[in-house]
Order: sequence, then C-alpha cells, then structure tokens
Amino acid sequence: MVAYSASEIKALDWLCELATATVLPEPDRLSPYPGRPRTVPEQPDDDAALLTLFDVLGRRWAMRVIWELRPGGLTYRELAARVPSMSTSVLTQRLRDLRAAGLVQHEHGAGYGLTPLGHDLLVHLARLRDWADRTGFGSGPASG
Repeated sequence: MVAYSASEIKALDWLCELATATVLPEPDRLSPYPGRPRTVPEQPDDDAALLTLFDVLGRRWAMRVIWELRPGGLTYRELAARVPSMSTSVLTQRLRDLRAAGLVQHEHGAGYGLTPLGHDLLVHLARLRDWADRTGFGSGPASG
C-alpha cells in the first residue's frame, strides 16, 4: 500500500476540485484520434470532469505548452523556440486542443496566451512545481 503525504493528498484534492469546477467541452470533441469517435468506459458522473481534464493535460507536451505561456502572450515562433524538441505539427495540435478546452486563446497580432481558465490552472500547476522542488523529484533515484 502506498502512503501519501499530506501535501500530496492536498495536491490531489485541488486537482479534483479544479476538475469539478472546470467546464470543458464534451470528451468526444477532445478525441486523441481525430475523426474517430472516442469510446469512454462508463464512469461515475463525479469522475467525468476529472477524467476529461486528465485527457487534455495528459497529451504529450500539453502541460509544457501551458507552462511556457505563463509569462504572457507568445507568438507561434516564440513558443516553438522555447521547446525546440517538440515538432511543429505536435505544437499546432496541442494549441488546437488547448484552445478547444478553453485554456489557451489566440489573439491576432498578440500571439497565444492563457485564458482566465488557463491562468487558474497555472496557479495549481505552480503548486506541483513547489512539490517537485521540495521533494527533489526527477533529481535522482526515487526513494521510498
């Protein structure tokens, strides 16, 4: 059995709170396989919002794009330069996904930026950053 610290439980709690307070598009609009309907196993209604959030944020590079947009608006080229290992086709798709989810907006001439919903999510991601810094996550072998 895994024992979680109070801060880890608190982080999971706010993820659940965010998911229930967040209105995201229907899961079918966010299919990981464009053009094919998404089959979702039956889940209790109280998990639907959280699972939809996990679907969006769990896509490759999605959270990194959100994190890179934290200081303010960036053009497509500026964003691509911040994550050179991400292909332009993946960046384009992630921006589409995040726009469809209401987390990112595009203003002609100003570039891409976070919506108010995206900024709200960023507050919670900052707590994950603090947890990662405090625990030394990714800096060596996991201790347990």
